[in-house]
Amino acid sequence: MQPIFPKDGIDPRKKDKPWALEYCRAAWQSFSSGGWNSLYSNRNKYRELTDYALSKQSISRYKKVLKADESPDPSYSNMNWQPLAILTKFRELALSITKRSDYDILATPIDPKSQGEIKRYFKEQEAKIRLREELKKVAPEMVDISPVRQKENEPADLEELEIQKMYSFKHQLATEMEQWMQQVFLMNNMDQTRAEVKR
Repeated sequence: MQPIFPKDGIDPRKKDKPWALEYCRAAWQSFSSGGWNSLYSNRNKYRELTDYALSKQSISRYKKVLKADESPDPSYSNMNWQPLAILTKFRELALSITKRSDYDILATPIDPKSQGEIKRYFKEQEAKIRLREELKKVAPEMVDISPVRQKENEPADLEELEIQKMYSFKHQLATEMEQWMQQVFLMNNMDQTRAEVKR
């Protein structure tokens, strides 16, 4: 019997204690009912399902259905009982697609200190750009030797600064965190582990 969950699309204020209790009962019934709803209750099916996925299932059930052992017809003895590897082909396709996908590690600092540093960096860059533009009008020869000169990886104008702010800027902590994560994956041989799990 399928468990009946209470309606979820109702006003959150109506989700009181009886509603939560009814939901918990339905969830427990779904978990412990057997059927295909519970992984634990079907743990004995894993081997059988794996055999079917690899086209290595037992052929005795097919012989019973066709009554091959009881039939006087000799043509059954010439029959190839080997299961066709149809599902295996699609399984290999699915595995190759999942193996092509990879992790895209992206770290974004959200702590107040880092956010303050990011804001300060953009304010400083904006001030440098504005001062540099004004200095170009007054004394262009001083731009390259002044403290407001453009350094490597710094934006040249306000438009570049806006693009950097929206797309390419990365806080030093974020870069370090991404490198640490890649190092952890490398040390734990994550590529091989993922390949084994997906198998």
